[in-house]
Amino acid sequence: MNNLEFNDPKYKLIALYYGISAIIGLGLITYQLFTNPFHILVFILYVLIYIQLVFMLFGALQYWDKRQTGLKILFWISLS
Repeated sequence: MNNLEFNDPKYKLIALYYGISAIIGLGLITYQLFTNPFHILVFILYVLIYIQLVFMLFGALQYWDKRQTGLKILFWISLS
């Protein structure tokens, strides 16, 4: 019931693009978190970006499986 019918085979490339970008972003933000001096405001911003990247990875996995929730998550992540 939650699956979409995709006529375009490029949806896997889009999901792969978002997934790889999320993994690279998570690695970079983790590296920056541990190498920069600690400041509470910077820490809060890093946590917010980290949460956004985790949602982006989850949305990419859902979209890869042709689920409508993945498409919605990626749409809102793209807007943010």
